[in-house]
Amino acid sequence: MIVVNAPLKAQDIIDLINSQDEYTFVEKKGMKLFFETTREDETQAARDVREHIKSQPWGMGIFIHTEVQ
Repeated sequence: MIVVNAPLKAQDIIDLINSQDEYTFVEKKGMKLFFETTREDETQAARDVREHIKSQPWGMGIFIHTEVQ
């Protein structure tokens, strides 16, 4: 399970990550967004999620934290 802590742009992040075949949005609790992944290396998957968010025009200006749970 990959957790993205993001106080802003939650729906944009959900749409972005959920559009990739290897990730599925599970739920939102407060600022935490939970995603399942089919990738074996969840730590690398969390890093890739962060990089993908930060590569968006709106992603550079927001604070996010990704972790594996």
